[in-house]
Amino acid sequence: MRIGDGLFGILAGILGLAVAWQAAGFPNPSGHYFGPALFPGIIAAGLILCGALLMLRRQTAGGGFSLSAAALFGDRRATISLGLMIVSILSFVFFGDSIGFQILTFVILTTFFLWLRGGVVFSVVLALSLAICFDLLFRELLRVPVPTGLLTAVL
Repeated sequence: MRIGDGLFGILAGILGLAVAWQAAGFPNPSGHYFGPALFPGIIAAGLILCGALLMLRRQTAGGGFSLSAAALFGDRRATISLGLMIVSILSFVFFGDSIGFQILTFVILTTFFLWLRGGVVFSVVLALSLAICFDLLFRELLRVPVPTGLLTAVL
């Protein structure tokens, strides 16, 4: 199962440019050295750098930017993992406001940990701990308003 590094490099570079373009529109608060665009800007720079390194590595090793359907759909577990990732991203997009960041994070992380063959108790405890940490990180430390959805009355 092989997907060319060059193709991943191109995709990482495009994603990095999209993140940088989006972050450039964030407002810059006066009197501060950094604003809300700092963290996405760092991520964008990392994506662009990693994409460039992947493309450079592929070119120096010889070969092209290959992608085969057998590599994507040959392994059943890999295909289901890709589907889980896509469904989790789409669930945040479509159900984030109504269900809430905290509940979705917990459900998605629990699903992923169970899929990775973690024990039930371990998966639930780790997912709950991470959901609480992510919520505190975004809401309290970074001051990013996350949708609370069903937990609006509690939070």
